[in-house]
Amino acid sequence: KMWDMSNDGALVQTIRGHDSIVLSVAYNDDGSRLASGTGDGKIKIWEYANCPTGTFQALKGEATCDYCESGTYQPNEGSSECIPCEAGTYQPNSGSTMKTDCIPCEAGFYQSLTGKGE
Repeated sequence: KMWDMSNDGALVQTIRGHDSIVLSVAYNDDGSRLASGTGDGKIKIWEYANCPTGTFQALKGEATCDYCESGTYQPNEGSSECIPCEAGTYQPNSGSTMKTDCIPCEAGFYQSLTGKGE
């Protein structure tokens, strides 16, 4: 997990990819790369992109940002996933930034699944 110590220790994102417990981490000077080492001797280099709202970084080792898909939103910068809309709402556009973009279904229709755009 990565925390922002300049923001009361707020959780920034959870990095997944090691099979063993992480014992050490190191950042480069500008904070765009992170190296993590585990007890089984493996080291991974992570590229970090401070993605804007409405996007996320899937953390596949590339410093790229993808738009949140329809049916999801992301109000925070630097996130690793998007938040699905609640059941009974939908959001037809990609790149949504607010929960209020998830709108109630029209009369006579219902979305029982979360994170759907239709």
